[in-house]
Amino acid sequence: MWSKRGEKSESLVTNLAGTLNDQPWNDYSFGLGINAESGAFAVQAVSPITPEPGRAKNTVQKYEVIATADDYSRLFKAEAQGEYNVGAASASASASYLSNVTYSETSLTILAFYDVTDADYASLSPAPAFTPQASELASSNPAGFRDTYGDYFVATAKFGSRFVATYTCSTTTTTELQTFKAAVAGKKDILSASGAAEFESLASSSDVHVKVAVTMNGTSGKAPPVGADANSIPTLLTWFTENLQPVPRRARLIHYSQIDNRIPNTLPLNPDNFAKVKTIAFQLQELESLTSAIPGYYSTQPYSLTPPVQGINTVADTQQYLTNQYSARIGTLLYEPDAASQLSQQVSELTRSLQPSLALFSFYQSLTLSPPNELGKV
Repeated sequence: MWSKRGEKSESLVTNLAGTLNDQPWNDYSFGLGINAESGAFAVQAVSPITPEPGRAKNTVQKYEVIATADDYSRLFKAEAQGEYNVGAASASASASYLSNVTYSETSLTILAFYDVTDADYASLSPAPAFTPQASELASSNPAGFRDTYGDYFVATAKFGSRFVATYTCSTTTTTELQTFKAAVAGKKDILSASGAAEFESLASSSDVHVKVAVTMNGTSGKAPPVGADANSIPTLLTWFTENLQPVPRRARLIHYSQIDNRIPNTLPLNPDNFAKVKTIAFQLQELESLTSAIPGYYSTQPYSLTPPVQGINTVADTQQYLTNQYSARIGTLLYEPDAASQLSQQVSELTRSLQPSLALFSFYQSLTLSPPNELGKV
């Protein structure tokens, strides 16, 4: 069931594209219906689809340094956000590493990606067609078709496997961080044994504390545990390349009007409203990464929203409340820009209040000390 649209009318119209390529695979299944306003899943309108993956593969290795909110925003948009609000209701498994990404005045995150992905989308034969029930509704009530089946269906995908190594780097001063960032900028082989050793040596000589993590998607079997430093990563990458079991990674979605042009492909709202709501999604991901990176003590600290909300008294309460507000109102916020702006501001204020705590915790990490149970309490 879709959320009802807000009462405010919009003078502009959003024209929904006929095909959406390169969408994150968010726990989908082939043929699944998706609502463009809320990202919610819908009843399947098309006959069963079984795409055939191609044989040609592309292997891509790349690196990203995340040191600012702009860096993180660019990464989040490319890796986790779909067009309109597609994908907003679920998370992409291949982007789960985002929760390990943090940055502050004295810390940054380096990401090393190794992707093995189909060169093209899996082939579709025969062409998608409506089920008898969907075909009947398209004929009798095309305007109401989306209430049952959504706007798009998952037609095909590029299959692949992904390896992501995350290096969270902490220093004691901003100057040290900038010096280290410049030193590692030209090093593009930290996934190799020699590159990892050089990276660890550079971090040690620069008094930089490094915490490593690895996420994999599209493999078979149980991966070995991650070691204590970057030198353990090349062995894990070797295991990854020897145990590939490709899964859908990037989806192609097709609007139902491509099957029956009587089905409307417009929404009565300003296209810019999607950007406002997607900004909130990014802010919540940024907040989750921040709270995951600092001791749980901070989540128990008093915090009040503006305007206050009864029963919401701590950082943890507030984070959960804001997340729930977004999840419950994804579709309706599109028609309530003032409410979207308020929610965005509330998330931003909570994040700003916690950033000094992350900087302090990063400082302790850079000293390789175990932080006190109640960091920041004086």
